[in-house]
Order: sequence, then structure tokens, then C-alpha cells
Amino acid sequence: MQMRAVVSALLLAMTMLTACDFVVVAPPPTPVPPPAPTRDVPRFATGEATAVVKTWLGRLSVPSTPPRSCLSYYDLNKSVWAEDYLGNGVWRVTASYSFRDSSSGNFVDKRGEWRVYENSLAVDSVQKTIGVLC
Repeated sequence: MQMRAVVSALLLAMTMLTACDFVVVAPPPTPVPPPAPTRDVPRFATGEATAVVKTWLGRLSVPSTPPRSCLSYYDLNKSVWAEDYLGNGVWRVTASYSFRDSSSGNFVDKRGEWRVYENSLAVDSVQKTIGVLC
């Protein structure tokens, strides 16, 4: 009987050891830090986005006699040019001017607005002041 008790005790001990020996405790995962934010710095210097728009407007013609470029209308009206960086390589360029309407005598404010893309030098017209072209 004593042998039976010893064997039972050994079997019980082996079962407990087996269950306990194979418990694997994994270390907690190492947190991955978020990527460092990159600064969105414009590549154009002050005035470059406006120069791109003026070059683009100089290539567009308004049907008139004699033919004129869109830029000449902005120059003729002494437009005030402004630009600001919107981020991700995109600039907003505006040109504002006022003139007296010959029929009403009232002053009329006009504003053109464009987007300039640094990577492609593309220009998108957002708000036109001279018909459908400029």
C-alpha cells in the first residue's frame, strides 16, 4: 500500500509540474513610437508662387482688339497681389482690384484666386475676374 501511495504522489507531482513547467509568460509588447512629425516647409521663396501665376496669365489671351493677355488686365487695374502657403506644396495666390463701373458709377471690387503646386508648377484657377478665361 505504501508503494501505491508513493506512485500516486509521484503521478500527482508530475502532473502538477508538467502543468506548471510549460506555462510561458510572454513579455509585454514593446510599444512602437509614432513617427516623428515632419515639418511642412514650402520650397518656394516669397513671390515665386505669384510669379508662376503671372507667367501663366501672360500666356492666356483675352479676345479683344488688339489681343491682350490676361495679365495685362490685372496690371492695367493696378491689382494688389498676395500669396500664402496652404501646406503640402500648395500656394494660394490672389489679385484684387477695384474700378468704377461706367454705367452705374459705382466702384466694383474684383478678386482673382489661383492655386499653385510646387512640384508640378501647375496653376488652377479658383476664382476668375475676367470672363471665363482669367
